[in-house]
Amino acid sequence: MGNNATIVLDSMVDSVIAGDLVTITVTCTNTGTTTWTPSTYHCRLHYRDLNNYVHNYIVGGFELLGEVAPEATVQFTLTTIRPVNGKLQVQMVEELVEWFGDINNIPLIDLYGIIPRQSYSISGVCNVPISAGADDCYVCPRDSAIDLTELILMGAVDTPQNAGFRWVNVTVPKNATIKKAYIVFTAGDDNFNEVCSLSIKGEAADNPITFSTYEDFAARPFTTASVPFIVPTVLNEGTYNSPELKTVIQEIVSRSGWVSGNAITIFCNDDASTAYAVRTIRNYDGFPAQTAVLHIEYEYTPSVIYGNEINGVFTTVDEKTITVVNGQITSITP
Repeated sequence: MGNNATIVLDSMVDSVIAGDLVTITVTCTNTGTTTWTPSTYHCRLHYRDLNNYVHNYIVGGFELLGEVAPEATVQFTLTTIRPVNGKLQVQMVEELVEWFGDINNIPLIDLYGIIPRQSYSISGVCNVPISAGADDCYVCPRDSAIDLTELILMGAVDTPQNAGFRWVNVTVPKNATIKKAYIVFTAGDDNFNEVCSLSIKGEAADNPITFSTYEDFAARPFTTASVPFIVPTVLNEGTYNSPELKTVIQEIVSRSGWVSGNAITIFCNDDASTAYAVRTIRNYDGFPAQTAVLHIEYEYTPSVIYGNEINGVFTTVDEKTITVVNGQITSITP
């Protein structure tokens, strides 16, 4: 599908006097298959005059300060001036490639002279499956053994079993607010015996590597945040979710070295399960379409307000001249 977007006018604080400042809020949803990246993708504004002619030039717009993955949304708040004539048309653009978004769904707003000077927020959802055989495994501490290829065991057989899961390309911006996070598991057998009690923690690392040896697994540092999990009984191929893991994920994406697109590792360690309280999980090597999936919902407000950096003299479609200093309109002539 490539580039695509839907753009919705959420609100407009209007004025009846031409030349007055008004505020509009626009939400752009990435409905394509390509992640929007800063400096390459922009929200831009062009004009449709009273003769319905489209002018493909702009007065203002917003740069992206973080990646926007497919299905994620970006909300822009813009300050502008009540128009004398003409309408504003809002579209996304890939620099030097194309304007895009369904033209029939793009709002035509009776405004002109857009000068963005407020912040915006991003909300998004990630659903990331395991994508390699060495990215899910379990270990037996008693035997100092690791298994990278068989069904994952969690809980206890005749001795505790601990599991590890690693997801790559997790596109959550640094310092985003995690609203919800959990893992979706698919059972690898009928699991209904005894009480399986786990402690779920993350790996305290910016971009953890794949699993290799038991020594490597055992040496990895844990997050401070942890979540208890009494694993439900479930039949073979049944799916179930972990408890809420937003505190664990929040700690990871708030690390100083976290970058959107890094990997996240989660450990499910036995926590005093009763004997033979084991749960089997389908793994990548045997069932690549039924691996554990990490689900994250987030919101993100960039700390830098792009509009405050705008300075210059701009000309509107009706030939008014607007002077802007640090994102504030200081004069309008004539």
